[in-house]
Amino acid sequence: MDAIASCHEGMAVLADSHAKQGAHQRDMRTAHSRGSTFRLVELFALEGYPSPDRQAAFYGQSASLVRYLVARGGSLQFTRFMSTAAAGGYDAAVRTIYGLQGIADLERRWLQDVSLTGAIAKN
Repeated sequence: MDAIASCHEGMAVLADSHAKQGAHQRDMRTAHSRGSTFRLVELFALEGYPSPDRQAAFYGQSASLVRYLVARGGSLQFTRFMSTAAAGGYDAAVRTIYGLQGIADLERRWLQDVSLTGAIAKN
């Protein structure tokens, strides 16, 4: 799987039914609470699909990340991000398109958003 595939999978999950999207959100929250999410560097570098025991986290995390990026800048900006990532890598795309300091900065902000969103959903 090339680096851009995790975004494609995330987009596909977001096209699923609301019930299935909810299941993926629960998978993401479970993986996040257990500390078993992929580091973004790891997610972006995957070749092929992860082992079966990590696939639920992969799909949930991919959807969560795509949802976060689209919410942050809209679908056009996300499309530009994917094109830039395909041409020059994710780190450059994060810097150029989202104005962040790289993948680690994106990961920190995204995980913070996941934590806050999860706290709101639980209340």
